Amino acid sequence: MKQEDLCGKANLDRSYLSKIESGSYKITLAKVYALAAALECPLSEILPEVNGVKIK
Repeated sequence: MKQEDLCGKANLDRSYLSKIESGSYKITLAKVYALAAALECPLSEILPEVNGVKIK
């Protein structure tokens, strides 16, 4: 999926996503959920493990 398509589906600005990818911005949990929904994948694929706890 192109970044432009992902941003459209997740309702994110492309520059915002680029800054998240580069580490300039920290992403919120709400945006992670939006990206997972746009990618049609479970949240566990994006956040497979947090502090040793596996996300289901």
